[in-house]
Amino acid sequence: MKTRRFFLIGVLFLSIVLGWATWLKAVTLNEVVAAARKEGTIEFYGPSTLTPQGAQALAEAFNRKYGLNIKLNYSPAGDMPGDVAKIVVRAPTGVAPEWDLMVVTDAHHATLWVRKLHQTFDYRALGVDPRVIQYDNGTVSFAHQIVLPAYNNKILPAKKRPKSFTTMPLPRNWKKAVF
Repeated sequence: MKTRRFFLIGVLFLSIVLGWATWLKAVTLNEVVAAARKEGTIEFYGPSTLTPQGAQALAEAFNRKYGLNIKLNYSPAGDMPGDVAKIVVRAPTGVAPEWDLMVVTDAHHATLWVRKLHQTFDYRALGVDPRVIQYDNGTVSFAHQIVLPAYNNKILPAKKRPKSFTTMPLPRNWKKAVF
């Protein structure tokens, strides 16, 4: 199961960045594999939480699945907004990105999408649920962060806090406790 997940994530990453084409033609899986085979080495930018070992596991799964011998050079993200900005600023000038493959957050995908910098891919052909395919076939959303409101328990005791989002606007005695 982990290998399949790593493979799907790897295909997602490759499909997002390979080529940085501005047209909206969706590439096929065969085109992704052929491009990877031709490239030989992939410069991979991803979250630092992935770790070099996690990045290599993705590369190994992709290599094993498609009989490739791709070398992956992992660059952990240190300044995702700045690095995405580099891509956006350089793209109109024709300067190639310094990474072949980038993994960024949803917010950063929005920046890339609005400038048509995603390489689209037919994720449905892989069996990916259409509900998680985002940005005109440019990405697959595979993880989300759940954000909950914070409150000051010295002002609002736990027994008085709202029990759900639907009851949040009701009590007036705790309005100053939420920040």
